[in-house]
Amino acid sequence: MTSPRELRSSPGGTPKERRCYVRREFLFLLFQHIIMTLKETFEKAVADSKLLTSRPDNDTLLSLYSLYKQATDGDAPDEGPSNPFDFVGVAKHAAWAKLKGLVPDEAMTKYVALVESMKQ
Repeated sequence: MTSPRELRSSPGGTPKERRCYVRREFLFLLFQHIIMTLKETFEKAVADSKLLTSRPDNDTLLSLYSLYKQATDGDAPDEGPSNPFDFVGVAKHAAWAKLKGLVPDEAMTKYVALVESMKQ
């Protein structure tokens, strides 16, 4: 955290430039806090998904898998599994590929919402 003394000696000599600097620093710290909170919530949802009382159906498991992969690894590679008889791998890749372009933060949010709905 930036101390008031550091803010006074921050770049920019005019009061307006110093206020802009303070606003930028505040927004950066706020954004950093929001991202950390989302990641922590996501990690808790991942742990909670392993403690569910009943096993979800296959479509829900594919959704969980694809959202997790999109949140942690980004877009799926263009090529899927090399073995065409790996039906589970092919299904996982197809589910993940459907999420192409989804921002990792949004994938985390959807994953958390899905786990919360299964806990009820």
